[in-house]
Amino acid sequence: MLDLVCVGDIMLDVHLPAAPSPDRTHGAIRTVVGGSAVNAALAAARLGARVCVAGAVGDDPAGRVVAEALHEAGVESQLVTVAAPTGTCVYGVDGVVADRGANAVFDAETLPAARATLVSGYLGERVPLVVSRAHGLVAVDTQGRAVDTRGAGVVLGPRIDLHAYDGAIVCSTLGADGAAARGIHVRPDRVLPEPQVGAGDRFAAAFLLALADGASLKTALRDGCSAAPLGAH
Repeated sequence: MLDLVCVGDIMLDVHLPAAPSPDRTHGAIRTVVGGSAVNAALAAARLGARVCVAGAVGDDPAGRVVAEALHEAGVESQLVTVAAPTGTCVYGVDGVVADRGANAVFDAETLPAARATLVSGYLGERVPLVVSRAHGLVAVDTQGRAVDTRGAGVVLGPRIDLHAYDGAIVCSTLGADGAAARGIHVRPDRVLPEPQVGAGDRFAAAFLLALADGASLKTALRDGCSAAPLGAH
């Protein structure tokens, strides 16, 4: 059985070295696979978990790049190919531009059996349906969005109200200040100078894996804080 299934956005991330200018600009442009599901899955794989990504890609070169990168990282995949381009996100000095592409039409008809399933809030109104089809300990990472988390055993997200979700373990991520849940506040041993793409996804993967292993809440928070800066783009 899988340790973790990550369900959410699959993106090709493009990182620009500088803000656009009227003149031709030369610089190093980095392109990496990303998105909520991929970031979390890669973090889980680095922790030794058997993990699968479930999401949608287009029938295009970007979709094939994503599939190959996951395979090379030892991550299993349940990728649905749809009639839309693979999602793309461009990170520049002045902001972020995202085209969800195939992610916007993803429908998780079935999900693999696993000890835990991490569902991204980027799925929006489809979150409850995905939760109902998920296996094991089911968590919803709100990603800072207002989403329906009914049925989830764990709810986490940036600076969320710890008392807003009845019947679930609620975890609020606090950036450089770490994370808190049920009166326990853990601060990270390592803080990077700048916010890192995917840090919240990496936290969520490690946090959920620890809970699925039966770890205490404090240990799970520590594991999440330790994983957050790892593998930053």
